[in-house]
Amino acid sequence: MQFPAPRSVSWNEQEQVLINRTLRHTFTGTADVVATSISSFIKQYRPDELMIGTPLFFQQGRRTTLIGIAERLMDYRSVKIS
Repeated sequence: MQFPAPRSVSWNEQEQVLINRTLRHTFTGTADVVATSISSFIKQYRPDELMIGTPLFFQQGRRTTLIGIAERLMDYRSVKIS
């Protein structure tokens, strides 16, 4: 799911390219959607590590979200990466 840029913000072309490049591997949605997207990303790019963040203010909400994603990613461990 892509969120539109705020209407009050005006970026020049160079800034827009940087923003698009930075956010091109941002995954949003339910834990299932995010885990599926991350799994596909891992298969394609084979990264050594991942950084996962969430904009939730309350620690319990962040914890619940990250645990949900981690549990789903553990299910994908059995998928062979070719």
